[in-house]
Amino acid sequence: MSDLISRKSLLNKINAYVVGSQDKEFICKLIKEMPSAQNKGEWIKIKSGDKDFPESIVCSKCKNENSHLDFNEHGEPIGKVFVTSKFCPNCGADMRGEANGK
Repeated sequence: MSDLISRKSLLNKINAYVVGSQDKEFICKLIKEMPSAQNKGEWIKIKSGDKDFPESIVCSKCKNENSHLDFNEHGEPIGKVFVTSKFCPNCGADMRGEANGK
């Protein structure tokens, strides 16, 4: 089981104990960009407005669609490919946990 820590407390400690360093700025930037460990989501199948491809999947957190068109050898769209990755590529939500019933 992983530990959950406060991002704000960690940044405060770094700012209090590390003085004048480019590394400090870089480390703080990385910490600020990390997705939250509590950001749980799930892939939801929805009806899209596209008459040719009426279904899609979206992230439950940011509603970003995570599918792409598949093409035949002539470059014509033949269907959608649903990509159910472990994390949302848009918001970083963890799609592996309790929100997915796993």
